[in-house]
Amino acid sequence: MSVYSQLMRHLDNGTIGCGDAVLFRYTQLGWLQRQICRIQRKALKDLRPLDKNMDPTAPYYTHVGMVFSNQLCVEMTSPRARIIDWAKRLEGIAEICIVRPVGALNVVAMYNAALFGWSDVQNRVRYPYFEILLYWLWAWKKKLRGSRFVDVFRSRKRNVCSGSVIDWWQRANIPLQLYGYDTWPESWYPARLAVDSRFIIITRLVDIENKGVSVS
Repeated sequence: MSVYSQLMRHLDNGTIGCGDAVLFRYTQLGWLQRQICRIQRKALKDLRPLDKNMDPTAPYYTHVGMVFSNQLCVEMTSPRARIIDWAKRLEGIAEICIVRPVGALNVVAMYNAALFGWSDVQNRVRYPYFEILLYWLWAWKKKLRGSRFVDVFRSRKRNVCSGSVIDWWQRANIPLQLYGYDTWPESWYPARLAVDSRFIIITRLVDIENKGVSVS
């Protein structure tokens, strides 16, 4: 069964809802996805001690969007934030992981989070290329602007795909239990959402029809 068919079933029965985050793992990793995997491996080690039981495949989730409706996904991507239908968005996707904040008990607040994503689409908010460049340079040479991952942050406002999801949740006043630099959207990335205990993994959906997944 395809990821799309499985997702539609979960959306229809209410297991997955508006405002949930969707982590994407691509069937084939291009150059950019490989670099993101590399950065995430290093960043996970830098921001927190690795749990021995932590999913070693988490860095392969290289992008994250948000459920806007049963038909649409809202996401920060290149060149700017967009709304896209699920059938098209899930092309070339081997697996998705659905994540929800532990404190997300208010359905209206989750709906509002998705609306903040829509607001970024309406305002044509552009993808912050410079931020991803900084992360990449940090992964290659930690001497850039400091030795820790948090030292490369440029500002405390919405950022790349995962930072935007955190920002939309924050603007909707969803309790995220974040403190210190964790409150900065810049400190979040797809792999970290998949392993942090402040977020619940609702389900993982794997493309059973295409088992030839490249993870190298």
